[in-house]
Amino acid sequence: MTMTVLATGECRNTTLLASSMALVLTFLQVASPDCVAAQEHAPVIGYVVKLTGKWAYLEPMARRTELVKGATLREGGRLRPLERGSVITVGLLDGTTCTSSRVSDEPAAPPDLCPSPLTTIIKPPPAFLQRLGRALTMFFSSEEGYVPALSRAGEHGHLSDAVVMLKAGTLDISTVLANMPEGKHQFLLQRRTPALQPAGRHWNTLQTLWVSKPKVGGTAFVPAPGLAVGLYRLVEVASGSGDPTDVDAWILLTAPGPYPAATEEFRAAQTLARGWESKLDAGFSRGWLRAYLECLADSGPS
Repeated sequence: MTMTVLATGECRNTTLLASSMALVLTFLQVASPDCVAAQEHAPVIGYVVKLTGKWAYLEPMARRTELVKGATLREGGRLRPLERGSVITVGLLDGTTCTSSRVSDEPAAPPDLCPSPLTTIIKPPPAFLQRLGRALTMFFSSEEGYVPALSRAGEHGHLSDAVVMLKAGTLDISTVLANMPEGKHQFLLQRRTPALQPAGRHWNTLQTLWVSKPKVGGTAFVPAPGLAVGLYRLVEVASGSGDPTDVDAWILLTAPGPYPAATEEFRAAQTLARGWESKLDAGFSRGWLRAYLECLADSGPS
């Protein structure tokens, strides 16, 4: 059986067994060269966010590849399970997910995959989609490097990953501390080292910070002379022992100029994460959002 990602309707001579779903099980026959040319730049509709077994992806240009987690899916492509027990979950750009599986060697009836009609699928800026796809690829290539230790244990940390403005050598990290108890906290400030590959990156400890959690609506200004824009991490230090804990946050420091665009783009990624996370493993959302922050640090907001 084959799961087809529907085209938008410009290719009138394409045979489809369904026309109102974003994803359905069907066979797609491309009969027109003009249709093939149109599909070469088919819009992105989602990404593979969970995968078991083997799945083939027949791209709009009829090239066949084996799918991996994080793969980009476009309108007009087809998904085909290659073995029994294969399950795939796709995160769509409208914030929903759809799942398909092959439970036996016999053809199965089409499941209810995606109730959202094509008209509700959003079309974000190309730069956002490029970073989104790259962030998912980075995350799945090195999940342990992105998923917080507390999330791997089935819990959630109290610090929040965020975009933070660096202005006149000062930071306001009140957003980062929003879920921390009031009082004074000790942190290590670490900077992400640049590298061509995420696996080659590590954290360099720069200094120790003492920060007081403000009351609701307050600010938490931290003097940061000499800091440059880039990706950093705050790690809470245990009172008494002075040892680093598993409570941490990734922070993208930006100059005042690009700060609004970077904040808006990261919020858009967070919105997608909230829509996808109910179908995914603990720590997935925060992990790939950290990878997204890293992509923003590498290339800047759109």
